[in-house]
Amino acid sequence: MPRSSGRTSPEIKRTPQLEAHFASAKKRRARWRCLLRRMAIAAIAVLILVGAIWAAVRSPAFRLRQIITRGNTTVTADQVQSVLQSQILSRGWLVRVLGSENLLVWPTRFTPEQLALLPVVSEVKANKDYLDRKIELTVVERQPLGVWCQEIAKSDPRYAGGFGEARERGARSEESADNLANSLDSRQFASCWWFDKEGFIIRPASYVEGGLILIVHDSTVRPLGVGHYVLPSKLMLNLLAIAQAVTDANLTPRALRVQDIALEEVEMILMNGPKLLFSLRLPAPDVAAVIHSVADKSDLQSLEYVDFRVEGKVYYK
Repeated sequence: MPRSSGRTSPEIKRTPQLEAHFASAKKRRARWRCLLRRMAIAAIAVLILVGAIWAAVRSPAFRLRQIITRGNTTVTADQVQSVLQSQILSRGWLVRVLGSENLLVWPTRFTPEQLALLPVVSEVKANKDYLDRKIELTVVERQPLGVWCQEIAKSDPRYAGGFGEARERGARSEESADNLANSLDSRQFASCWWFDKEGFIIRPASYVEGGLILIVHDSTVRPLGVGHYVLPSKLMLNLLAIAQAVTDANLTPRALRVQDIALEEVEMILMNGPKLLFSLRLPAPDVAAVIHSVADKSDLQSLEYVDFRVEGKVYYK
């Protein structure tokens, strides 16, 4: 048998303090490994993000080759594209880095605020074709419905030497109210505009007369211009319904007159017949039935007015 050298390994005594030391060292190593893994994942994510940004900015895959504009008749394609591109670039620094020639920055729809510089346009949709790298813009333009003319205010210098002074002289000489109301002249209006079915002012207009176009005379003193609404939506709906009811009654309107927005009343001036007074707070009455009934009792042409401003009742004189 081989002889023993007589030496033995010293036995390490595992005290509680030593156990705590080993456990602490193990936890530190585990934390470092976790930290290294997180740093590696973060580095990979940063590389992926940088690659994606590079692809978006530099890669030709998202670079626009063509913008097609359809549906525009009043505004040019260049005007539409120029306004939309300026609105896109105002959305933030990342969009400005990518540029308006990048497919990714184009929304599919544009808000009314973004279209404010194109008052004739009510809606724009963008259809993006990533395969052919093109965008097709579909433009919906507002359709003119009538002409809204604002009368010259007494405070306007043009009032003193023009039509306003003539009206004042006529009123002082007790000229017929009907003659004053029906004496229409382009000199009495400060401005005229085309408006659409929502009451939105589209663009300036020239003064016109005739029964084919809805014409509104506004004697209220208030700021109006392109991009404004002539009336609140509910009142506008009632005004259009009134105009339609008058037309359905085979009457030929010459103009509607709005004298005080607070009263929410309008006066319809006919080509041949009495004035018709309406409240914009009420639904449009059955004008045809009322006029037929009144005509059976009185000479319609000799009447001064027919008043529909009280719900369920009609007054005439």
